[in-house]
Amino acid sequence: MKFQKVFLRKDVTAVIQCSSCRKTKVVSAIKLIGKHRFKVKCSCGSVFGVELDFRQTYRKKADLDGYVVKLFSEKRQPQLLYESKTTDSKPLNCKITNISRNGITLTTVDKYGIGNGDDIKVKFTLDNSASTEIEKKARVKWVKDNYMGCEFFDTFKHDVTLAFYFL
Repeated sequence: MKFQKVFLRKDVTAVIQCSSCRKTKVVSAIKLIGKHRFKVKCSCGSVFGVELDFRQTYRKKADLDGYVVKLFSEKRQPQLLYESKTTDSKPLNCKITNISRNGITLTTVDKYGIGNGDDIKVKFTLDNSASTEIEKKARVKWVKDNYMGCEFFDTFKHDVTLAFYFL
């Protein structure tokens, strides 16, 4: 069964549209908290799947090389976790897999001592026409092996450069 992705609106409702007859219905998502995928039966008799997306902002798939540094709170210098051998002497130790205005998901080259709640600094180059270099601080929200989701600090969430990148 194919699932259609439905985003939540600011008023915590979702607009679901039948894929057969195009009839739409606005439903309250409060009843649906905890459910991300479910089946819907339309009045026309068609049954289809719906996948709710609870994200606050648009997330763009990416394939960007970068490097990540774990920041320490005890006023010590940032620690470079891994340095690869590259021709332009840039240390590359992660791959940005998707990006939004609020954060990124990245995969590191190796498993490091980065855990939930750790602060990191990540640097990468966008694949736009200007090859814009981005350097941001973020807090790690979740980690699974060498895959992690990070949220930018509030001061970086309204970055104009990233806003234009999503256009």
